[in-house]
Amino acid sequence: MKKTDTVVELIKQEIENKKLLEIACGSGDFSLSAVQYAEEIYCIDIDENRLNEKIHNIEKIEFKKMDAAEMSFSDESFDIVVIYNGLYHIQNQYDKIISECKRVLKKEGCMFIIGTWKLDITLMTEMFQTKVKNLKDNYIVNIKAEDL
Repeated sequence: MKKTDTVVELIKQEIENKKLLEIACGSGDFSLSAVQYAEEIYCIDIDENRLNEKIHNIEKIEFKKMDAAEMSFSDESFDIVVIYNGLYHIQNQYDKIISECKRVLKKEGCMFIIGTWKLDITLMTEMFQTKVKNLKDNYIVNIKAEDL
């Protein structure tokens, strides 16, 4: 089982039948694992060179080349926003990106910051301290939209 499959299994109840946005998606592996549960997935990144080509063949997933600090989505468009192993890559624009995530999240939505890489785990522990949960070596922070 891939790491992304394990992570998705841990949060599947929260993402089931939801409209999901994965920011800083890289290869899009998280979205590929989540597609079996989520209703609809948008994945964005400023670079599409690492994107897994399978993404383009799945009807429920749409990739957009986009800066997470300036998203073109309407307000309150998503139930869930996910950063999977991307925190290290966005740390210089973290405040702006989190502000954008709050804007595109529905009021009852939530954000998951997930880390399986040491760089992300270290940052998550520094930034969120006791809010970080270690579930089977997957470090997860779940933040409600109202708390962003």
